[in-house]
Amino acid sequence: MPRCSSSTTCPGSTAGRAIKAAAALLGGALAAASLAAAAPSGLAWDRVEAVTQAAPGQETADFVFLARNPTARPITVEGISTSCRCTTAWFPASPWTIAPHASSSLHAEIRLTGERGEVLKQVYIDTDTGSSTLTLKVDPPAKAAR
Repeated sequence: MPRCSSSTTCPGSTAGRAIKAAAALLGGALAAASLAAAAPSGLAWDRVEAVTQAAPGQETADFVFLARNPTARPITVEGISTSCRCTTAWFPASPWTIAPHASSSLHAEIRLTGERGEVLKQVYIDTDTGSSTLTLKVDPPAKAAR
């Protein structure tokens, strides 16, 4: 068992437990703030991050996000942009208006040709009430067992 020196905090000590508790509290607060900041557009998304694993040779990764309007007034999506040209996103109409308490889908695709390792891209949605960012993540193909 490693010994604690005067320049380190022992995990089992009172100070060590206090640091762990503070880190857990801060992590939870950051996660809650992140979720709260994810939907200032007024839309409630089924998720703000989608993850998939690519198959060997897969050329594109497709994603679908469900947007719900929880408000009593229509919300209009005025524009969508992406973090790079290899990523496209589209919605049913332009402008895309979601009626009060209704839902609709946003589709996104990443071209994987030339990508290596983990691929992380964003879709930016601007509405008449604010904006949201959705994250697309593609994990590389699993290595074949030998």
